[in-house]
Amino acid sequence: MNTTRKPLKVGITGGIGSGKTFVCELFRKLNVPVYNSDLRAKELMNSNEIIKNALVEIFGKNIYFENGSLNKQLLAEKIFADKEALKFVNETVHPQVANDFEKWCLQQNSPYILKEAAILFESGANKQLDYVITIYVENQVKMKRLALREGFNQKDVENRMKQQISDIEKIQRANFVIVNFGTLLLPQIVGLDSKLCEISKSRI
Repeated sequence: MNTTRKPLKVGITGGIGSGKTFVCELFRKLNVPVYNSDLRAKELMNSNEIIKNALVEIFGKNIYFENGSLNKQLLAEKIFADKEALKFVNETVHPQVANDFEKWCLQQNSPYILKEAAILFESGANKQLDYVITIYVENQVKMKRLALREGFNQKDVENRMKQQISDIEKIQRANFVIVNFGTLLLPQIVGLDSKLCEISKSRI
């Protein structure tokens, strides 16, 4: 009989400027595997033939450059101007990311793994998961952080926020919350790591 436990699948999300990437790096230092959904989605849009064919069919050949790479600026212009276009892209990309995530999970040997995603609930990706962590940051703190980023664009941020559910709803739908301002971050992460490892051990 195979007694190997499958890792717990734990999502981690938060609004733009909440510090998802930094928090995930701290988890990585605790040897926790992290799947970056947003990064993999971008990679798959350049490599997955199902996605590429669908985008070309809807948006035309110019959606990809001659070298085969995605014209990200053109795609952004189309989806920000048309909600139906955004819906189409999401419905095309998210299932492929979900399949890619499941294949990745099979390669992991850890009590639990993290799936980092900005639109975890919005995409329905939370349905694949056992637990969800929301990173919470006050809006004022978010804006200060974003103002320090290179290439910060107020309009782009506002567009992204419109595509995401509120922080309050993210908190209500999460199993755990990490507060990433005005308090010590590392103790929260270490404590949550211990808790998730214990949950994993208790599973049959």
